[in-house]
Amino acid sequence: MLGPVWPDGTDRLAGKDMNLFPTLSNAWLLSENGRIAAYGTMDQELPEADEVIDATGRWV
Repeated sequence: MLGPVWPDGTDRLAGKDMNLFPTLSNAWLLSENGRIAAYGTMDQELPEADEVIDATGRWV
């Protein structure tokens, strides 16, 4: 489970939106130089990676 995942262009949250925590199930995350470079669902083509960590059953 990967979260929170906000739509592109989300700058800030206010009011009741601060209670939301959107997630992606069965997701991947690519990190480059300590920063998130990309993410998506496992049904998408996965990018090349130097290291793969199986986080099945965990939250990222």
